[in-house]
Amino acid sequence: PLLTDESFAHILNLIGQHGTDCWFTLPKSELLAPQYRAEADEYIQGQDTMDVWFDSGSSWNAAIRARHGEETVPDVYLEGSDQHRGWFQSSLLTYTACREKEEPLPAPYKTILTHGFLVDEQGRKMSKSLGNGLDPAVVINGGGDQKKEPAYGTDVMRMWIAGSDFTGDVSVGPTALATAAEQVRKIRNTSRFMIGNLFDFDVAKDAVKHSDLAEVDRYMLHLLQDLEKTVHAAYNQYAFLRVQQALMAFLNTDLSAFYFEVIKDRLYLEPRDSLQRRSAQTVLSQLLTSLNILIAPITCHLAEEIHGFRQGLDAAEVPVESLLKSNTFRLHPEWASNELSVRWDRLRELRRAVYRAIQDARTKGLVQGPADSSVTVYAPKAVIDELQGLLQPDFPGSLDPALSNALLTSSACLRPSEEAPSSESAFKGLLSAQQCELDDWKAAVVVAVDKSEHSQCPRCWRHKARQAESHSSHSDAEPCARCASVLQSMPAASS
Repeated sequence: PLLTDESFAHILNLIGQHGTDCWFTLPKSELLAPQYRAEADEYIQGQDTMDVWFDSGSSWNAAIRARHGEETVPDVYLEGSDQHRGWFQSSLLTYTACREKEEPLPAPYKTILTHGFLVDEQGRKMSKSLGNGLDPAVVINGGGDQKKEPAYGTDVMRMWIAGSDFTGDVSVGPTALATAAEQVRKIRNTSRFMIGNLFDFDVAKDAVKHSDLAEVDRYMLHLLQDLEKTVHAAYNQYAFLRVQQALMAFLNTDLSAFYFEVIKDRLYLEPRDSLQRRSAQTVLSQLLTSLNILIAPITCHLAEEIHGFRQGLDAAEVPVESLLKSNTFRLHPEWASNELSVRWDRLRELRRAVYRAIQDARTKGLVQGPADSSVTVYAPKAVIDELQGLLQPDFPGSLDPALSNALLTSSACLRPSEEAPSSESAFKGLLSAQQCELDDWKAAVVVAVDKSEHSQCPRCWRHKARQAESHSSHSDAEPCARCASVLQSMPAASS
């Protein structure tokens, strides 16, 4: 007689108010509908478990639909790999039993995502007996000994998770967390560099049209749109490790090791409102905007901090509009250029070959770096011709100074392969010489490195000053021709 609509409605109402534990915490009389309470002593309160997974397996109805509406379907069910026979299965069974014919989806979720289990850095399962458990609060806030258990913050924990292959067991410990902390620091420092070089840049007033950007700047936007596609696709597939790997490779290889080095000369040394400088700033602004959106799902607090800073807010203030709620992400296929990619990938390969030769000379104590190196590249005619077409739009003038500006060396010159000495011993007067195979060019070049005979320019620090004699200090040296021209164009400082 208790299996009535009134009894079910009463129990459901109690669960809605007190949760499922009310079956065990409330007196028996309160569990009965009012019309049955007088006969409470005649009934036995059951303690058997019908199905250990029934509560969670019916959450698609009791929790999701009851709170968010009948049409709501969760995007993801996320749990450990043991839940294929647990929560995932019980949810599917209860949904199938209750499913109406008109239900559009065959399951109560759009997809399921399973993860492995935490193990320590020796691969051992975490347990109380081993004492190798990890407390997230200690990772975030730090432990008693801050040297051994530093306060990493939430973003570092999120970065460690993103950098793990969650489809298998996930290793965690001091080494993994320190690596994640270094990656977050890299993002912060990269963003700081871009923000610092945008201090006088107004997008509305100073931005340069895409067609007027320097070629290397357009090449960087090509790389950025390629990154956007890769990261967007990876996020949609919940491939967070691929997101993290793509982002860190871009920051380390494409930005720090290449683009930032190339544009520092323009950012620091060209006239304030010159096209060359504004072109670089235009791309820096877009890089900062896009990268901040791409990192936001992982390092959300850092992304909001950068977003607020760009709005002119103090770090302690809350941005007017949260980046995570702004929905401003879009792909930029209009930046794609396979032609640019091929040409600049080749130049970067040559640049790496030259830097290896400079590093060899530096290891021998013969030069200090690119700034005081004089480089000669002996190359086939086809390589010289392509370099001329590649360099001179961005670096006007004759080919040799253009190559020097691209390599950031004191000087550089291109010579036909036929002029290269036949053996390393024939490089009389040269400090270092290497033969390099360029795979993208399908050609071999010889790179010879000598120490520059010029003085160091006190402004750009490259050894290009017009006087060759040495000076006691940088302040005594005469600026190079380019820096002298820029200084002459600047207004005189008021006394």
